[in-house]
Amino acid sequence: MSGSAPRRVKFLTVLRLARGRTVWSVDGERFEVREGMGFLLVPGCLFGGLETSDALAVEVEKIEIRTSLASILPLKKQALHELEHALQTMQGPCFDFDPVAAALFRSLHSGSHPTGTLAFQSGIFALLAHAAQPAGRGQLSDTESLRRVSLFLAGLEHTCDEPWTLETMASAAGLRRSRFGALCRELTGENPSTFLNRVRIRRGRELLRSTSDSITEIAGACGFGTSQYFARVFRKFQGHDPSHYRRLAAQMQKGERIAYIKGDSGRIVTYADRQVGAGDFVVEGEVILDRLGGTAASLEFGKDRFGFDGREGRLFLEGETFGAIRYFEKSAEVIREGLPFRFLLKRCDRILYFFIGEKEIFSLPDDPAREPGRIGLRPLRNGIYINEFRIDSAEVALVADAV
Repeated sequence: MSGSAPRRVKFLTVLRLARGRTVWSVDGERFEVREGMGFLLVPGCLFGGLETSDALAVEVEKIEIRTSLASILPLKKQALHELEHALQTMQGPCFDFDPVAAALFRSLHSGSHPTGTLAFQSGIFALLAHAAQPAGRGQLSDTESLRRVSLFLAGLEHTCDEPWTLETMASAAGLRRSRFGALCRELTGENPSTFLNRVRIRRGRELLRSTSDSITEIAGACGFGTSQYFARVFRKFQGHDPSHYRRLAAQMQKGERIAYIKGDSGRIVTYADRQVGAGDFVVEGEVILDRLGGTAASLEFGKDRFGFDGREGRLFLEGETFGAIRYFEKSAEVIREGLPFRFLLKRCDRILYFFIGEKEIFSLPDDPAREPGRIGLRPLRNGIYINEFRIDSAEVALVADAV
């Protein structure tokens, strides 16, 4: 039997024939695909001509990359150019999955590596480099080394409990330690030990949410020698202790409103369970800050933030919409440590206003068609008690972004 008519491919797509045998066509050329094989489609090609037998079920898995490679792969221009050239000049769309690449595809297909994470970026790069360089097609120069590092980093999700060192990580990737470290930084922006700790903390968050294991047991399962070291690294990445994170997760799972958040870094944000769209709106609430001196806290407004900087002692505004940081009132004139204060952010008649109490902090022109999206609170080396939080007069719940 024959399948769908040919169609123009919009996005870079990786297919895997999970079951069966079939024939696909690309730009009029037919390719026989066996079970377990991969198939890569580049944007603009004409794909179709599915043929199979009534007696043999066909199961296809698909990963679509709906954005440019440059936007999701933090590579230098030369390495990105090499990869894109290799994808465009493949001798054919079919390729064989080795066991490592097959496991990586299944992980990405199942969503085990959330879009936008470093593990997702590494996994996508490794998968595409593997597709572009099946066995026997020669090397992709530096891109082959990047592929090896990407494969290793993506696999760390499942091996982070092992006692990795820089030497053993480099050896597992088949590279010298200096080369491995440089390519890890190129791919992730971090050195190997920092990336490893980030993966371990992500695993720790999962176990804190889903199990009743002790902190010591979770520390061991994530590759940390002691619970004290686990807690220290956890605070660095999350801004609070593992036990506090577990309480936040339990509150969210029970549907309870979060009434207090604490952060020793800028990692933790609680977001309202309702977003802000186009047009006029009002966001308001009452909060209490633990400390002012040497700390900070902000109201996250889409990709912008309004808040106070304890080191400067002033209120500020910065972000993608409103540009580089600019300062306003002295924070001590409108905020008192340990005492409640009200804030109000509203857009009305193309103007964005921000008040603390009865005092207008600023008013700026704003496009009413812009949809800010998520609204939340971020403590920095601080704690915030949340007495009230409303959007357009309706009380909303706040949940931890990291949860």
